[in-house]
Amino acid sequence: MNVPIVTYEDIKPYIDRITNGEPSNILLAESVLEFFRSSGTSGGQPKLIPVTAETLKLSAISSALLTAVMKKHFGNLDQAVKSLEFQFAKEETETP
Repeated sequence: MNVPIVTYEDIKPYIDRITNGEPSNILLAESVLEFFRSSGTSGGQPKLIPVTAETLKLSAISSALLTAVMKKHFGNLDQAVKSLEFQFAKEETETP
């Protein structure tokens, strides 16, 4: 199967339409549940990244794998005397 290479600008019109209420099947076979927002560092403006149920599932698997690797190399961090975790949470933005 050949899949064409596209840029964000190629699909931005579809993302804009979805954020304005059109069904997400204009871009993806799976329903878009939400959008991740990039930091915008590569082009100055943040980009909206579609998130599907499969995306969330793969994210959970990645997190579980990372936790397993951390436990293998550093032991049970829940029992550590000291630990430092970095987490980032940003205010949610609503689309129209």
